[in-house]
Amino acid sequence: LALITPIVQSFFYPIELEVRESTLWMHILTMKAGINIYDSNFVAFANQAHGPFDPIIKFFISLIFPFLEPWQVSRSTNLFLFISIFVINFLKLKNIKSINFIIFFSILIYSMIFLLTKNYQGRADVTAMFFLSVLIFFCSNRAVYKNNIGIILASIIASFIILSNWRFFPICLGILFYPMIIKGSIF
Repeated sequence: LALITPIVQSFFYPIELEVRESTLWMHILTMKAGINIYDSNFVAFANQAHGPFDPIIKFFISLIFPFLEPWQVSRSTNLFLFISIFVINFLKLKNIKSINFIIFFSILIYSMIFLLTKNYQGRADVTAMFFLSVLIFFCSNRAVYKNNIGIILASIIASFIILSNWRFFPICLGILFYPMIIKGSIF
């Protein structure tokens, strides 16, 4: 129960939106109102400190789930991150046949991320980590680049990460080159 507390707290506890999250929420509301954030005739400021993709994803979440509160929309990627960790663990550990262990292991990984990042704000970091977990799972297959579809999908996922948070670029490069390094085709 203690390990699952961070995800519950970040999504359901109505913590006031922090300065970094409030501009994100304004960005989502402008898009919801049909205002083009790139048109300087109407908008003087839009927060894209880390990239434009995070507000766009959260805008679609606000459209799909209009009943969510602002802090729940901005922190909804926390749930997606946990779900991606669980699905990846389930796919990789399905031979264990113990769903309780897979759930516990997923909660443990998610909680360790919480400890390392110190919090789960509605920032672009969590969105980038969600796509990063998908890219890691995708590139863990050594033969991912055997066909053009694998190359295209890896490139698209890496683009989502970089457009969500540009600071994840070096990590993306390392993950993208991993299958080639393991096969010995890069050096």
